[in-house]
Amino acid sequence: MKKIKEKTITIRITEESKKRLKEKAEKDHRTISNVIGILIANYLEEKEEEI
Repeated sequence: MKKIKEKTITIRITEESKKRLKEKAEKDHRTISNVIGILIANYLEEKEEEI
């Protein structure tokens, strides 16, 4: 099975956004990075459906 290479990106968000992300991540037993990855994947999938 082929291993997927993950890449790192850096973003700046407000302290309030980080707090909210952390709360949601903890509620779902996920990391903040995992939640952001899911949000990005969902956004990209939604945009691809528009085309």
